[in-house]
Amino acid sequence: MLVMYPVLILANGFCPSFRRLPKILGMLAAVAVPIYFVNKWLGTNFFFLARTENNPVLEMLAAEAVTDGGREACFKLRPSADRLEVKNRLAETSAAKE
Repeated sequence: MLVMYPVLILANGFCPSFRRLPKILGMLAAVAVPIYFVNKWLGTNFFFLARTENNPVLEMLAAEAVTDGGREACFKLRPSADRLEVKNRLAETSAAKE
């Protein structure tokens, strides 16, 4: 896809616009929703909708862990949208650094 963008611009004069955004998001949803159910049915992970594979950030963090339990805990970490939980996690990280 990264290669196609410059090719489209050079070949067809393609110019992205915000007016097309709803249509693009609709097309993405039209593809992602069926893929989500296919993933569930087949146990696959197309479009990385179910989980991320080989998360490099978690792998770097796990490499710093001293114990096996610590490594397992690193791979179980998940992002949070809860502001209080994020604040608490940052405080724990700052405390661990000291």
